[in-house]
Amino acid sequence: MTTPYRFGPPLRLKAVTDADAQVLELAVHGYLGYDSADEFLDQTSRHLEDRPHTTALHLDCAGLEGMDSMGLSALLMLHRRTTAAHVTLRLDARPAPVDRVLELTGALAYLDPEAASGDNAEHRSRERAYRQPSEEAMSAASPSGPTPRPTQPESSA
Repeated sequence: MTTPYRFGPPLRLKAVTDADAQVLELAVHGYLGYDSADEFLDQTSRHLEDRPHTTALHLDCAGLEGMDSMGLSALLMLHRRTTAAHVTLRLDARPAPVDRVLELTGALAYLDPEAASGDNAEHRSRERAYRQPSEEAMSAASPSGPTPRPTQPESSA
């Protein structure tokens, strides 16, 4: 029997705050993917159940090396669970590969509306880097000039 394929290092969660605080901080390390998404949800749910008076969950994502579609699905499920429990979810210190997945899928606007609103300059520059070039910019860059547009015949009334 072969061992399951792992894309990245195993995922680890570590609580980084006191048990008395209303804000639960968890440091996430490793790769959030197909083989770790269920465990991630189980562990975060367990931490929240152990602290029923939690009002905010902050995930320190600095150690998160990346994620796949199952990891994204796990984050979205966690968001649904925290919202239902009236707990604010915040993703702190997101590395570039994680931000890229969130931005390309449109999940950043759902998981972190403040970052998606474009209020900070770093986010705006990253957003421009992923934006598709406009048709005018593409035609201006073309050596033959703009592509002619088809015209519609005038209708006789």
